[in-house]
Amino acid sequence: MTDGHAEESEQTSYDRFTELAPAEWFRPDTGDRTVWLRIYDAPGVHLPVPEGSKATIDFDLTDNVKVILRPSGFSYPERPVIQQAGEGFGAASEIGRLATLPDATYAVLMTPWVDTPAGELEAIRRLDLAAAVCAAVLSPRVVFRKISEHGEWLDSSRCKVMSDAFKNPAQFREPEISKERVALVRRACTAADALEPRTRNRCQLALRWYLQALSESRVDSFLKVWIAIECLAQMGNSDWTKLAKLLAREYGEPQENVAKRLDLAELAQLRHDIFHSGATPEIHGRLLLVAFAIFEDVLIFTLQLPTERRADAARRSVAFSVRALAPRAP
Repeated sequence: MTDGHAEESEQTSYDRFTELAPAEWFRPDTGDRTVWLRIYDAPGVHLPVPEGSKATIDFDLTDNVKVILRPSGFSYPERPVIQQAGEGFGAASEIGRLATLPDATYAVLMTPWVDTPAGELEAIRRLDLAAAVCAAVLSPRVVFRKISEHGEWLDSSRCKVMSDAFKNPAQFREPEISKERVALVRRACTAADALEPRTRNRCQLALRWYLQALSESRVDSFLKVWIAIECLAQMGNSDWTKLAKLLAREYGEPQENVAKRLDLAELAQLRHDIFHSGATPEIHGRLLLVAFAIFEDVLIFTLQLPTERRADAARRSVAFSVRALAPRAP
């Protein structure tokens, strides 16, 4: 659901933390020695070092994650900014530009990294987990705001910087901008405001979860849109039959047909496996599009707007199998 933009450059004049990488992270026969670093703002974190010192405090969080705390500013390779350029995307800022942080406290998380798509994903996930543990055990101040992240080669001045992840807009339906559709948006807002208080509150909460889901990817995106669906459809204990009954009323067809066509039981099972069994499946973007559309159909039903059967449109008239689009270990 998201794309990242990566650029490599040669940089020699910024502050590098790679000398703190443990030698045991790298085997002699693995070729390039590379690490992935993430920089966080750590406001109000006071370190036991002399005032004005540029000394750092570092510790091994795990066998493959090191945390470096620095009470002073430093320079780093700035992440490129990506913006729409015609029908595609392009860099809106110069690649290879350096940024300098003012004096304050910062946390740098570092982990070994293999320069492949899978290796990059693994390094990012490892730092995500490390940041969460630091926040929970030490304080959220330690990893208060992510500033940047990049990869470095220990044996050269090469670095790899990544833009923020961004969505490919082509995956979503093209909106129809017309008087009729604008009038429908206004009607939806009026209908939402006119709901009885408890339903209105649930609707507003569900819309916030839906909006958050749109900005996430894969498992996080699925969980948030499913929470939005549960909230709006009043699916106590994630009872998918309530969702099937609601959609059947919306579509005007038997509940069993809707449940089978949209694989609702398996969608609910996917949510259960993630929440209660710790499953981390690679969720296909098509599954997310169907989940988004199910929420939109539930919203349309709640607001008593004309039926649009968006979930069926998202299926694209082909068999929809949750197990195929989000495979899990047996």
